[in-house]
Amino acid sequence: MENDWIIWLLVIALPLAAYGVVAFFGRGPEDSIFVALLRVLNTLITRGIHRLTVIGSKESLPAAGPCIVVANHRSSVDPFLVAGATRRWISYLMAREYYETPVLHWMFRGLRCIPVNRDGSDLGATRAALKTLRAGRVIGIFPQGGIRDPDDELDVAKAGVALLAARSGAPVVPFFVDGSPSMDSVYLSMLRPSRSRVWCGEPLTFPPSEQKPTRKELEEFTRRILAALSDLRRRSKESAAAARLT
Repeated sequence: MENDWIIWLLVIALPLAAYGVVAFFGRGPEDSIFVALLRVLNTLITRGIHRLTVIGSKESLPAAGPCIVVANHRSSVDPFLVAGATRRWISYLMAREYYETPVLHWMFRGLRCIPVNRDGSDLGATRAALKTLRAGRVIGIFPQGGIRDPDDELDVAKAGVALLAARSGAPVVPFFVDGSPSMDSVYLSMLRPSRSRVWCGEPLTFPPSEQKPTRKELEEFTRRILAALSDLRRRSKESAAAARLT
């Protein structure tokens, strides 16, 4: 009985040590210790509970330098699925009410997520996003705004992504999420099993210009982004239909 404390110490310490080793060797090129530890947990959730499959060119996201990741938004678990599809550290722009979710707020803050007011006039968030890009990092945006019905057309989006791309010169990489549980609750969507897929598209760049982009140019680039997401959606549906026939 005198050595029981040693046994309990080993029971606790050995799994934690193993977790730390896995996090160290599985860390991304930009990961802090905090992010490396969360990456392991995210992998367990996305691969174990959601059976995540990544389709397309994983090299579509630059290995270094600024980048803007855009995706459709059907579930609160989507940011975790997209993060599980790349080794880069993604700082998401997210609605302030989600950023301040109890229990998860500390995680979003540690991941350097950027809270955004839904009224669309948050200059502070825009400055924070540009600062992140100019530091050579990756930001993630769901250009349609809030969670949408999976059957909704990808035909409307905010022009903020185009503006950030124009001002930073960062490429925009489209990702399409399919199969994730269509629900708003962060907790329930993370824990509800699914068979999710993330399709990776090719990078898009805003035409360089010394002049301030016009509204027409921003709208045209936004249409290109939506067209790229729609193409990934089409490929996803065709793949699902082919799978049903086999």
